[in-house]
Amino acid sequence: ARLRVQTAERFIQQQRAPFYPEAVVGSGLAYSSGFPLSIEGSAPSIVDVGIIASIFNPRQRNLVREAQQLARASEVEVEKVRGDVFARTSAAYLELNRLRRSRKLLGQERESAQKILEIMTERRLAGLETPVELTRARLALARIEYRLAEVEGLAEASEADLRDLTGIRRSMRIELLDDTLPAVSYPDPSQSDEEELIRLALEQNPGLRQAQFQTTAKQFHLKSEQGGYFPTVDFVTRYSVFAKFNNFEEFFRRFQRQNVVVGISMQFPVLSFRTFRRVAGARSELSEAELEMEAHRARVEMEVRRLARKVKEWAAARE
Repeated sequence: ARLRVQTAERFIQQQRAPFYPEAVVGSGLAYSSGFPLSIEGSAPSIVDVGIIASIFNPRQRNLVREAQQLARASEVEVEKVRGDVFARTSAAYLELNRLRRSRKLLGQERESAQKILEIMTERRLAGLETPVELTRARLALARIEYRLAEVEGLAEASEADLRDLTGIRRSMRIELLDDTLPAVSYPDPSQSDEEELIRLALEQNPGLRQAQFQTTAKQFHLKSEQGGYFPTVDFVTRYSVFAKFNNFEEFFRRFQRQNVVVGISMQFPVLSFRTFRRVAGARSELSEAELEMEAHRARVEMEVRRLARKVKEWAAARE
């Protein structure tokens, strides 16, 4: 999840790149016979240096904002993963504690069953017990040993899960110092207002927050596509060194080897069916994201109401 956040942050810088000057150095060296024709739109030159930077570009500006919202959604994903790890770690700790306590109790039961079996064996040898009772004692001991072996296997698996979640080396054994987790005081949900619980859940639910950021990102994506209808303004500068063997002196009244141009480039879109289709697609994606967000909101609200009713039922049953 942290790597995805780093990737999102780098993507923001990538979308901002057109607003920073970009310099390109090259050469359009060529031999001319007759009029000096252009090479890829530029006159033949020994050295050619070009610098360009966007000044006004609504489409690119909204792409930056979209990337920022996606980065915030990735940050929420980190919080979500952290919460999941915390919940899994707590559950693994409690499960390991329960299994070790069960193993301890089963060990005590096995000792008692072994003593009972020894006593019944002696009584059987003395003719005071029937074979059926001795068989029952052996069966009871076998059942306890089976349950003990099962609990030991589950405890080893739970300890391995807890070790992986906490990053403890596999060679180290986990010792639980306390029988239970430290007590933490939480507000009683049964005494809380249901609407207040729903409000808190809607504000803090990571999945819903992530859906909100993604929906906002879709809004900026739509604006970026609509930016294709607006003009763009770029700052441009160019420096070229011409050669005499390209016949510039023959076709131009005055020849100068070193040339510089500085200015702005403005482009006004007139007709673009591609932009129209992109805007329609972005609007559909936004509608889909809004529906998903509302569905997620409804699921969160429904789950909070269900759990609140369940807690009230448990509180009433306890009283």
